[in-house]
Amino acid sequence: MEKRTVIDAQICNLLNARDPQGMKLLFQTYYKPLVSYANTFIRDLQLAEDIVQEFFIALWNGEIRQELIPGSLASFLRVLVRNRTYNRVTKRDILTRYVEVDKIDAVFQEYDDSRDHIVNLVLKEVETFPDRTREILTAVFVNGLKYREVAQRLGVSESTVKTLLGNAIRKLRERLNREQFSQFLIFFCTKN
Repeated sequence: MEKRTVIDAQICNLLNARDPQGMKLLFQTYYKPLVSYANTFIRDLQLAEDIVQEFFIALWNGEIRQELIPGSLASFLRVLVRNRTYNRVTKRDILTRYVEVDKIDAVFQEYDDSRDHIVNLVLKEVETFPDRTREILTAVFVNGLKYREVAQRLGVSESTVKTLLGNAIRKLRERLNREQFSQFLIFFCTKN
């Protein structure tokens, strides 16, 4: 978690100072997860990419006038992308005029609840793993460290890191259903 907090702080500081490196870091860190998030609702990858790209442009051009705060950056980005997705859907599809806003909000809330449930399920499964395997999973998926960095920190070989990580992922695949495992991959593997 520390690495994410540091990256969010860098992004906010750079963007608040209007430094182009902030956009580059924002893109590298959040583009894929935000596209996946938008695509969950509209099921149109190209449109999801367009929405996120337009959002990034609006953010850079100052159309979104808000001081960015590291502790709430991820939530802030998701809310704005969700709103843009909703606005795009309502403009694109005349039939959505007849769909109640509450139903659309319920879909977004259901997605958030589902994601939180899957994250908790994965963390619960990870708790059953041996200490070394848990350390490696945390270092790679949560802290975003490279295999070499993990090996050096833990005093083991890179091949040990790869083997334990592979075994852990295999166990997760066996213990989680297909949808849950897919969500695990999307959430944990695209966030770094």
